Amino acid sequence: MNQLYLIDSSAWIFALGARPVEVVRARVKELVENNLAAITSPIFFELVSSEKSQAHSTLLAAHLSALHPFPMLPQEWAEAAEWTRGHRQKGHKLKTVDALIAYKAHKHHLTLVHADADMDRIATHANLVVESYVKHVRSVHRSG
Repeated sequence: MNQLYLIDSSAWIFALGARPVEVVRARVKELVENNLAAITSPIFFELVSSEKSQAHSTLLAAHLSALHPFPMLPQEWAEAAEWTRGHRQKGHKLKTVDALIAYKAHKHHLTLVHADADMDRIATHANLVVESYVKHVRSVHRSG
């Protein structure tokens, strides 16, 4: 099987949101069209719960359900908590939802596609493979 890419909420926002960043949009589109895009429960939750209307929420949920699913399984909550606790004990700051997403990418050897500086920071100490668009987003929004 080809390498799968876990697309973080931060990348989806710059691919589909009101202020898209073309390089992020193109990459997300490429991954979806080539059936290489994955989703996990926390990302699904963040995206669907942020929609303003029920109709948009339902439509988005249907589209996201077509991606490769990596749901948080019951035993993984404890594993993710231990993984996160270990990093926090070493002095690394991890937001809870970011930790859940990073844990899933790490556990399943998924490349995490994101535009979130916190994910870059996590990657430096968590053996996490990332495709970061933080610099692209910053440069576009500085110049725009």
